[in-house]
Amino acid sequence: MRGIFFTRTFGFSLLFLGTSVSLSQSQKETYQLPKPAGPNAVGTSTVSLVDSERLDSLSPLPHHPRVFVAQFFYPIAQPKQNQYPIAPYVSELVGNVSDISLSLPNGTTASFLTNSYLNAPLDPKYDFPAKVIIFSPGMTGIISQYTTFHEELASWGFIVIALDHPYDGSVVEAKELPGGAVFAPDFFTNVTEWEVYAAAAASQKQRVDDVLYILKSLGDSSSKLVKSLPGTSQFKRRSEKAQKSWWAKNSKVGVYGHSLGGSTAAAAMIASTKQKLVVNGTTVKYKDVSPPILGGFNLEGKFLGLSAPPEEGGPSGAVIKNPFVMWGAPTHSRDNPSVDLSWGLVYDRTMKGYKRELELLNSAHATFMDYPFLAEAANLKDPAKEWPLADVIDEMLGTIEGKRVIKIVTRFLRAFFDWTLKGDKEGKKLLDEKIEVGQWPEVKYRF
Repeated sequence: MRGIFFTRTFGFSLLFLGTSVSLSQSQKETYQLPKPAGPNAVGTSTVSLVDSERLDSLSPLPHHPRVFVAQFFYPIAQPKQNQYPIAPYVSELVGNVSDISLSLPNGTTASFLTNSYLNAPLDPKYDFPAKVIIFSPGMTGIISQYTTFHEELASWGFIVIALDHPYDGSVVEAKELPGGAVFAPDFFTNVTEWEVYAAAAASQKQRVDDVLYILKSLGDSSSKLVKSLPGTSQFKRRSEKAQKSWWAKNSKVGVYGHSLGGSTAAAAMIASTKQKLVVNGTTVKYKDVSPPILGGFNLEGKFLGLSAPPEEGGPSGAVIKNPFVMWGAPTHSRDNPSVDLSWGLVYDRTMKGYKRELELLNSAHATFMDYPFLAEAANLKDPAKEWPLADVIDEMLGTIEGKRVIKIVTRFLRAFFDWTLKGDKEGKKLLDEKIEVGQWPEVKYRF
């Protein structure tokens, strides 16, 4: 029961559910991710970032600066045929690790095709100031497992900055990391609940600092992050005022995450407003950071360090003033404290602004990922595939059709960020169940 609880609430990686033996056969088919529904084509680019002012407490090497990876997904002008290559779904290393860990035929994970054009320039007609969404994955999760969400949001005009966090992401690659790539330990085998909690809390501390580093970088038009977005040089032709405002402190920023990433989103909103957080009994005071985070969204994540009162190691009066939404699978709600006490406590004590709770019926923890679509596209339930995990796939992924999952989750994410970042009040109406009534029977409003 403990393993189910922690994979549900702290982060869920299918990599740890498989065996460590690769199947001998090879995958020859290819599968296309669903095309985003927005009006824009999508570009993507990746940059590794080094925070030289911060030592990485998770690194096995002493005095090693924090290194993490950011991947942009952003709107581009419709490219000409073969003008830019299509970005791979995963690298060769990530694909091999996924296939081996899941006992899939070699090449299965890499057989999926994205809709993103690699290193294509940002749409020259982009409507500034930038609308930026920062994303943090679940514990042991990585950027690619949520590609369909990133592409959909980018197709509607958002600039998504998705983060890979070393030492808790299953595998993270960057030339600045030891050996060029680091792997996460197995957090869930032969450990106590407290050990899992402590590991998650330590990871969240670094994740929050990763998000704050992104915010500080967005506030500096000369930062490596801003300069790494393809096409930024074209905006130098604008007036001096426009050059300073198109990124910098006028950016409209939101944050969301899955599982531990959802808790990270909430903690980052607190930390970015010069408040205190308590991490494993140690009080950390953060400096004010610009641009501010205007809204946050938690997909199925237990809140860490945000719900306990100060005398129990919790934050001292820390609050979330800007809009925040939390969305869970059945039984994971503030009405069910036996599963997750933190949801009710944070909702009642910490969230002081607009707040909503949603439930996705017939879902599971990993429904909020690409996996429901990937499993269906590869037909992993087919007995002829002889996939070792076929009997528990519904328990892991829920029973909602994969494309429908993507449509539901991204519709509500987009509505939230349309409202908080673009000022579109129609987005708020969807969250308040005042529009599109009956179109989303899988969604239960809890307010």
